[in-house]
Amino acid sequence: MSTENIDEDTTFNEFEHQLKVEIKAFSAVITGIILTITLAWALGVPLKIIMKPISNSIWYHFIPFAFSMFFFGFLVYKAYIKEIEGLKFLAAAVFVYGLSEFIFMLAKPTGSVFSRGDNTLAAIGDLMFPTAVILLYLHIELIEKRRPALLHAVVILGTALPLIVGQLAVIILKPIPLMDTVVDEITKVVLVYLGVFSLIIIWISLFGFRIMYGTLKHADSPGIARASMFVLAGFASLMTNLALLGATYSKSIRDEPLLFAGGEFEVHNTWLLTAALLIMILAYMIHPEFAYSVNFDVYQLLVIHAEMGITLFSFTNEIRGDVDVKHAALQSPAILAVGNLVKEVASAEGHVILIKFDQKKEIIFSQKKEVVSVLITQRNSYFLNKGLEGFTKKFYERYEDEIINFRGNVAIFEDYSKQLIRTKLPFMRNTHFD
Repeated sequence: MSTENIDEDTTFNEFEHQLKVEIKAFSAVITGIILTITLAWALGVPLKIIMKPISNSIWYHFIPFAFSMFFFGFLVYKAYIKEIEGLKFLAAAVFVYGLSEFIFMLAKPTGSVFSRGDNTLAAIGDLMFPTAVILLYLHIELIEKRRPALLHAVVILGTALPLIVGQLAVIILKPIPLMDTVVDEITKVVLVYLGVFSLIIIWISLFGFRIMYGTLKHADSPGIARASMFVLAGFASLMTNLALLGATYSKSIRDEPLLFAGGEFEVHNTWLLTAALLIMILAYMIHPEFAYSVNFDVYQLLVIHAEMGITLFSFTNEIRGDVDVKHAALQSPAILAVGNLVKEVASAEGHVILIKFDQKKEIIFSQKKEVVSVLITQRNSYFLNKGLEGFTKKFYERYEDEIINFRGNVAIFEDYSKQLIRTKLPFMRNTHFD
């Protein structure tokens, strides 16, 4: 190992252990809360003289819309041009949120959320928010699962559908004569479910805290750790804004303004939501490969020539967990028979195959023509699959000639493969990894 590599690894170890994970996570959450409250105060008190005329103009919703579209463009660029598969759900959530702001920009909404009077366009904009929340939830849950949990999906859709269906019914029935009473009753039901859906947003935020805390605990590089802290701060900001939104909403019901230092304090939730989104998206701007982050242990990657059964490349994640336990796991009969397993999956090109060989360990296969990538991991997830698929595809594209005309020299596969690990499997690292 070179001196340069030793220095880098020493820096990494100091970074990893200089603060407890609990302290890092707590600091990120407190930072998100303080930033949101400070921004709410700044917009509502010293900048009130600026915000008041803006709130009655097209700029009030145009600025959040412009930010959202910038975030969306960045995520789409990374997802499709740079082929980072883990950004698509998040990009869709940002787009839907930005679309709602665009609609509000045209509609100049009046009334409280999901109670827009005769403003049909604003009512349509309200429908975008539950959709954005569901897409954000999918992005977070698929960090640790292969597919969304059925019970969770049913509960979330069950609380969002009354909002969507009820609001659509109001929009459709409003123009019909003599339907005012029916519309009023539907609106009351929608507003009740708005409260229920708010509880679901709180649950999703707490769920996001748990996932991101786990990701921070399993961060094997400074970039992944920093990104995890940004998302934790973003969720804290979202939760804080939800509390302020509740206060604003109750104000509209009671007709009692929020007060600060004896003066009325207006909360600009649209801008605060955009700020929370900004904090969260910064994680992916600073370290786009964070999209493939996981909140569990991944032990080893093997790349095997499917026809010859020869290991072309091997990489062990030596940072995370007990090394002796990991090496013991790799001696199990399932791993010793990996050559036969590779032959079994060689006909399943383009698909990820999962084999569970222990209560705490699984083997994931991804195949591209003569190459099969094998990942030994604590569990499986959607984004882990995408990372492995991307690694296998790029590995084969880069080394196609060498693989087809393989002559036994495995050293040629090392350099580019390590670069691929940085982008497709960024949570893996060992003491020999530059």
